[in-house]
Amino acid sequence: MYGCMKTQLTPTSRPQRRPGKRSRSLLAATVGAAAVVALAAGCASDDDDDNTGTTTAAASVPSMIETSRAEQPTVSAEDTSALVEQSAQTTRLMQSAHIELKVDDQVRGLPVRSVKGDLTSNPAPAAQGEGTFRINNEDVDVTFIVADGQLFTQNDGSTEYKSLGEASKIYDPAIILDRERGLANLIANVKAPESEGTETINGVEAQKVSGTVDAQVLDPIFPTQGEGKFSGNLPVTLYIDAKAPYNLVKLTITVDSGEINLTTSEWQKEVSISAP
Repeated sequence: MYGCMKTQLTPTSRPQRRPGKRSRSLLAATVGAAAVVALAAGCASDDDDDNTGTTTAAASVPSMIETSRAEQPTVSAEDTSALVEQSAQTTRLMQSAHIELKVDDQVRGLPVRSVKGDLTSNPAPAAQGEGTFRINNEDVDVTFIVADGQLFTQNDGSTEYKSLGEASKIYDPAIILDRERGLANLIANVKAPESEGTETINGVEAQKVSGTVDAQVLDPIFPTQGEGKFSGNLPVTLYIDAKAPYNLVKLTITVDSGEINLTTSEWQKEVSISAP
């Protein structure tokens, strides 16, 4: 109940004369008051320790609002860590977006080569658009829908969708907006972020930030296997809108064989996706 109580009272020396009833009452009251003071001091000390242990970058990040992207606080573009942290929070609260994903032909091990379409997380994760997926060991151009966790595809020349089963067993673009495993988690886990000035992406002035990210953080969004499986820390570049709420405009992941580029736009637009 009293998790912050660390201070112990030091017993007082035994008085030479046994106190009377009135003296005992006063003594009990005094000790009780001392205990309250000690408890308050202990809690204050704990708070001071927590503040001391906070890094300068983390301390500069304003309090973040969990419920509304529109009310996110303003951060300084010069505070790179705060900028990245706020972009992660903004992305975590994102419910829809348009994306374009392009994977260099030389980058192997991924079940997807390209995606262009819309994503939503409300009322449930879903995606639709066009892309090139690796299906039965072949790169296939399809129109796709992901709904209820299932992947439906329509090949060129076809007028009907067919179900390929669980999207996660092939590729699920809807995972990009997942709060815990998606793009927000990737941004939040960028190590040693450094500012590299600004660059205009799709008409948006963006802060360019470089860093690295562990391959395990990338895996839910960019699952790899075989000889092309990602490992270790990989270089990443974030392009974050210079204005609040600091949407991530573009992400570039660099591997030995090439790049993966993911751009986002049309944030929070109305998107309605259902199974065919």
